[in-house]
Amino acid sequence: MARSKAAQGNIVVLEKEELKKIATRTTAHYKDRSWQSRWNRRAQNLANWDALHSRQDWAHKLPWQTQQTVAEFGVSIEQAVGNLERGLTDAEDWLTVSPIGIGEPVIDGETIASLLKYYLDRLWIPGDAPETSYNLANLLGDGIKRALLESILTAKVYPKLTTKYQYRLEQSQPRKGPLGHREALSGYDLVPMGRPKVVRDLLPEFRLAIELVPWEDWFPDPSLLNKYVIHEVTVPLSDLGANPDYDPEVVEHVRGNAYATYADMYKRVTQDVVFVAHDQDEVRIQEVWGDLIDPSTGKVYETNCFWTVCNGQLLRPPTPNPFWHGKRPFVSAALLRTPNSTIHKALADDAVNTWRFLNELISLMFDGALASVWGKGQLRTDFLENPEDFQQGIPQAATFVLRPNTPEGYKAYEKIDSGELPEYAAKMFDLAMREFQTAMITNDLKLGQQPPRESTATAIVEAMQASGSLFESIAARTEDTFLDPIFELSWMTILQYEFDHKLTDPALVQILGEKRVYEMMQMTNEERFVILAQAAKFKCRGLRGVTARSRVLTKIANLLQLMGQNEPLAQAILEKYSMKRIAEVTIRNSGIDPSTLEKTQDELDAEQAQQMVEEAANEAGVTAPVNQMPGGATPGGGSPPAAAASSGGGSPPTLTNASQDQAGGVEGAMAPKTPAGQVPGAPQP
Repeated sequence: MARSKAAQGNIVVLEKEELKKIATRTTAHYKDRSWQSRWNRRAQNLANWDALHSRQDWAHKLPWQTQQTVAEFGVSIEQAVGNLERGLTDAEDWLTVSPIGIGEPVIDGETIASLLKYYLDRLWIPGDAPETSYNLANLLGDGIKRALLESILTAKVYPKLTTKYQYRLEQSQPRKGPLGHREALSGYDLVPMGRPKVVRDLLPEFRLAIELVPWEDWFPDPSLLNKYVIHEVTVPLSDLGANPDYDPEVVEHVRGNAYATYADMYKRVTQDVVFVAHDQDEVRIQEVWGDLIDPSTGKVYETNCFWTVCNGQLLRPPTPNPFWHGKRPFVSAALLRTPNSTIHKALADDAVNTWRFLNELISLMFDGALASVWGKGQLRTDFLENPEDFQQGIPQAATFVLRPNTPEGYKAYEKIDSGELPEYAAKMFDLAMREFQTAMITNDLKLGQQPPRESTATAIVEAMQASGSLFESIAARTEDTFLDPIFELSWMTILQYEFDHKLTDPALVQILGEKRVYEMMQMTNEERFVILAQAAKFKCRGLRGVTARSRVLTKIANLLQLMGQNEPLAQAILEKYSMKRIAEVTIRNSGIDPSTLEKTQDELDAEQAQQMVEEAANEAGVTAPVNQMPGGATPGGGSPPAAAASSGGGSPPTLTNASQDQAGGVEGAMAPKTPAGQVPGAPQP
């Protein structure tokens, strides 16, 4: 007997066979509903993938006609992926964690961010690959490319329980020889000592897995109610038999590659392979997450559960959500959203047709260029002794052997037409290229080409700003709707499944600290989850952070330039604002960690010693030595201080205002110099 809880709270008792029928019938209904709303999108996706792989239907072309494709489509896609992926590779502060709650947090935000980055840099992939083979940047690059071509990017966050090797040395012991010599023999006389042997001990290990779900494997609820999602994938029977949750009787009865061929036809196009070979034990399984609702009666049997179906048979019965966070392990987002719809638009949709037109046009232009060289002609084979030499055309520097009775003045070959390339062909190509660049949000500069001569600098800057602002909005949508939910699910998955012995890993001890590791070791996984699962808010500002820092740097550079050109303005600014703070903000917005540029303790000690020497010299009335630059100038940009009148006394060196020192430093760095090397407006010696 199987029990299922209805939406009203009463217990519904079902026979096992009846539950199987309801679950399999509901799965088929869910998938059909989703496919009916998505099948039209599939054709556009295939066209986009064909364009990425430079494939086009040339069935209407004759064998000798040019079949040329332009490279702008693939380059534009890679350019867009690089711009969006750069936010996670050009800066270290792309992830911000804010503590939630009142009082001192259990773990500070920077530590949580460092801990999460540790796992995101070591995502699990199939095979015995090194831990750092696949990371979040690789995942985002692949996902962005799918989103640009398929309109959505979907990922599944789940734990992978595997094994890890722990290494130790095993020393072989000396042994007696076969003849039984005395114990008093030296160790090297005994047979043989052997070398130290490396022994691998297996330890259970948790690995965070974030898997991209291809479009053809994803079947969401077409309504906005989001009652269910189906993740369908091709798996071998060996994996089914290794899962203890699956019904062994169903696994034994499932054979063949049913439902795999049609889906893998799509994979053949996306992966640019000729054929995907199937093993005889490959099958398609559907993993359904959501509510189990009978499509014929509308009765709700289970909520927030998941079950698995294979070839119309129930592998796993409806099971409550196994994750403590109670959410589905999927995150799906669109770059170009269609309001109130589950079917969205891809960036490549509008560009594909223009790309095909460019291919046709450039092929015709090549044909016209060839025709202008070769032209068209007529050949009189009855005048030739060697007509068989020209069955495939007339090669360059061909020699015609005429028959002896050929009349005087007659030609074996006569050119009747010289092909010409229309003057408007290049203009049409440029116009089509502009339309393509508009659709792909790119321009000549991004494609590594020089802009047209008639383009003004203002027009080029405006085009770059418009393209950058649109990409920034796409990046913001990706970070808010895709990366932030992934970080939240990843953090709670780590807290639920990580083993205690992993906390003593040297890398984690360095991140957490010895005291915090000891405290966490005293807690169970359940206690750690309750305390830390909702203790932080994750925010990704990858590309947005890069562009924001670029804007701040531009403003600071403009400010410093004004200060260098206007001495009164510089003095007024430095009376209220600190030049050290301006320098720190400049370094921080350049993407460099300021702590890496801070002075070491040795440098601080040396400066303190130098200051003590100068103070002692001032008290004694002696001018401290100054590190002079060539020409007698000091590092501050001014003149060296005057020496004391005599060693026995005299007035101390003239004290200058601190704001004047800082202003002089700004002028020396930013202000234009006169031919004499002096700063305009600065006091002259």
